[in-house]
Amino acid sequence: MAHQSADAAARFLEAIAQVENHKWTDAGGRFALSYSAWIDVTDAPYDCAHVPAIGTAMAYRHLAKLRKGLKRHGMAATPYALALCWRGGLARFVAGNSPESHKDYARRVVNLYHAD
Repeated sequence: MAHQSADAAARFLEAIAQVENHKWTDAGGRFALSYSAWIDVTDAPYDCAHVPAIGTAMAYRHLAKLRKGLKRHGMAATPYALALCWRGGLARFVAGNSPESHKDYARRVVNLYHAD
């Protein structure tokens, strides 16, 4: 996923959505974007996370930002690394401080990402 295709990104976000198990009407929308992740990629009001087209576009932006951050730190943007960053943030992942619950989350995302 380091040179991520549109299909790989869509598969990754679908895996995130399945693990999060959020509805569009839940906080952060279907992808459970945190407020801090939201304002990091857009000036749109956080309530817009509930609008599928906007929430999805911001999820793609957030994913791209995580990929760039990993690259900046010399780390591969694997589905596992991206899922850990999605759950706990780039700084926590880079510092090696991801708790076991986040690692479990990332393993579930990766399993869904690779499922047929």
